[in-house]
Amino acid sequence: MPVTVSRRSVDDSLAGNVIARSLSQRRFGPQLEPAGVLVVNPSRFCLMRTRMPRHTVKTPPRNGFSLVEMLVVLMVMGLLATVAVLTMPGDERKLRDEAERFAARTLAARDEAIIGARPVSLVVSDRGYYFERRFQGQWQPLPGRGFDLTGWADGTTANAGRQRVVFDSLGLASSEA
Repeated sequence: MPVTVSRRSVDDSLAGNVIARSLSQRRFGPQLEPAGVLVVNPSRFCLMRTRMPRHTVKTPPRNGFSLVEMLVVLMVMGLLATVAVLTMPGDERKLRDEAERFAARTLAARDEAIIGARPVSLVVSDRGYYFERRFQGQWQPLPGRGFDLTGWADGTTANAGRQRVVFDSLGLASSEA
């Protein structure tokens, strides 16, 4: 059985011994082993250098994707899906936006009552909400952008019926005055 030895160790020990190698190849014939590997045949006590045959088999071209390419594509798709889900406004986000808008307009009406030194009311109904102020003993619509009738966003409802909250000149809230 042949024993394979690394090229470097055999070349170091037998450097320049070309005649012995060529004689052994004539006697026993070349063995096909990977290029640059020396085969030691202990039964014959000889060393021979073997080489790959000149003709090589052409490998067919590979079609398809590698595993790394597939993993990169899946990672990019996952990131894009995450971004899409986080940026899509859901029902919770719409409701939160509507609540923040309602709270901001209510605070603006309270500030208007304090600055104008007269009562301002917030009227909430099933259709939406609007603001009024007391002028000459009657409630009149409060002029200004954002104080007119604002309808509820889709999916938002008020179940309290028609309610009035009045802010006095100190900014304190009370029920209908």
